[in-house]
Amino acid sequence: MTPVEWVRRGAEYFKRYDFPENLDRAIVLYQKALERDPNYAAAHAALAEAYLQKDSSNPDPQWIRL
Repeated sequence: MTPVEWVRRGAEYFKRYDFPENLDRAIVLYQKALERDPNYAAAHAALAEAYLQKDSSNPDPQWIRL
């Protein structure tokens, strides 16, 4: 898969972030996109948004640090 495809799949999970497992799946897919292309800005933005949502639902300083 390409980084774009990983981010698109992650976005599908992120749409239903009300299920914690979906948010975790989205984070994994965004990370995979960044492993393939560390300069992919959309993946960085999506991952940051997912970490912020994770912190909103489960406050922990690690999410902000990441």
